[in-house]
Amino acid sequence: DDGAWRHVTDRLSQTYRREALLVTNTGPRNEGYTYCTLCGLIEPTASGSGVVGGTHHKPYPDDRERNCPGSASTRGLVLGTDFISDVLLVRLNVAAPITLRPAFLSTQVALRTIAEGLTIAATRRLDIEATELQAEYRPALNNLGAEGLASEIYLYDTLAGGAGFTQRVSEFGIEIFKETLSILEECPSHCDESCYRCLRSFRNRFEHGLLDRHVGASLLRYLID
Repeated sequence: DDGAWRHVTDRLSQTYRREALLVTNTGPRNEGYTYCTLCGLIEPTASGSGVVGGTHHKPYPDDRERNCPGSASTRGLVLGTDFISDVLLVRLNVAAPITLRPAFLSTQVALRTIAEGLTIAATRRLDIEATELQAEYRPALNNLGAEGLASEIYLYDTLAGGAGFTQRVSEFGIEIFKETLSILEECPSHCDESCYRCLRSFRNRFEHGLLDRHVGASLLRYLID
């Protein structure tokens, strides 16, 4: 709903809502999982072991029959769950020559970096554990998004049902984005891209290659100023 958006700057707007979030796990190399519908044994399809597809030990004690025939397995299964949570949706609008096309590595680096910085700034301001908020990004679901001129970062409570944290973040307005910019620009170690004193943590260990505080700060300063 266009009327639900509140402008933070000319290029930043946000809206808060309670939404059903769907979280999926596509497995290694996005090949899904192989799942035995008879006994419940599961393995990544990319592992190529073929254990689930043939006769195998059941993943639970069975005094009558230890082995499962494995005659009813499915490949490429995507795991998922959904839950209701509090969501803060932040829209980023840019203009040529800047582009946020989803396929570009520069877009992924900039948005992942800002998402992580925003999470850190929000959890520090609220004085909560870093795991209680999570941020992801996507192209804006409009024509500008398709053209690479708008993207969205969504911050959500990881507690099912929501704890109201993102609603409080939405009330901070421009200040939370300025705090995020400070985190990106003022690393205590003056690192080249990212380190454990500014952006990196065990929680985001799989994203370390996409964290570059200078790229993120450049885009965020443009959005603010």
